[in-house]
Amino acid sequence: MNTLNYQSPSAFLILHYKMSVQESNLIIENWLKQHPQESRSSLSKLLESQKVLVKNNRLFDLPQLSLSEATELAHDIVKSNELSIKDRRYQLANYQQCFIGSELVDWLIKHKNCLEPEAVAIGQSLLEHNLIAHVLNEHEFENKFLFYHFPKQGVVSNQTQQRERLLLSLPEATRWAQDLQKDSELEVKDRRYRLKNYRRCFVGSELVDLLCKSKNITPEQAVAMGQSLLEHNLIAHVHNEHQFENKFLFYRFQD
Repeated sequence: MNTLNYQSPSAFLILHYKMSVQESNLIIENWLKQHPQESRSSLSKLLESQKVLVKNNRLFDLPQLSLSEATELAHDIVKSNELSIKDRRYQLANYQQCFIGSELVDWLIKHKNCLEPEAVAIGQSLLEHNLIAHVLNEHEFENKFLFYHFPKQGVVSNQTQQRERLLLSLPEATRWAQDLQKDSELEVKDRRYRLKNYRRCFVGSELVDLLCKSKNITPEQAVAMGQSLLEHNLIAHVHNEHQFENKFLFYRFQD
């Protein structure tokens, strides 16, 4: 008699989400096609640790926001005036203009239709981009009664304005893309990653380094310019799964 392998992703979905065997296998196969480097065994661990979530009858990874996405979201949070940002007192210490981590999670669940682990991951992205910080810099972002704040007054509006100033028009972006393709310092070549080949691509972080060096700009400005090239469809992530980021991600010039 066949026995159910409780460590398989299918068993996890059947037990925790009351799916049929057919439904669970279908969404597992779809996820594995998008993640050829993963296996059923690794998916089981990701499901159990809530690094892969089930939403709208499909599997998806925890979100990781780009700088531009995180800045836009932080701007929306402040603009909504629904998150209680105020001076607080705890154990005889005063903390100015801060909010509670669990209340930001509640805001994201309400306004962005997030699951709780998804909201925590988004909060962590805001923290990693230095858009929010724990008041004592002692915690990552957590769904707890912990105080966080926007580390610099006006940081959200200032970064949003900076990004808007750096957005290129289509003619400007086209000229930049043409110049970059001619620049021998940007290594555009066939690459291999996790048993898969990618033709004629470059690394996002290497383009950032080149822009910082050649244009005398900051990494944040370089990311904004790279994002502008992407939004004009002059470059694209090799799987169209990422905005432009200062990371080891592959991009290529569009024809």
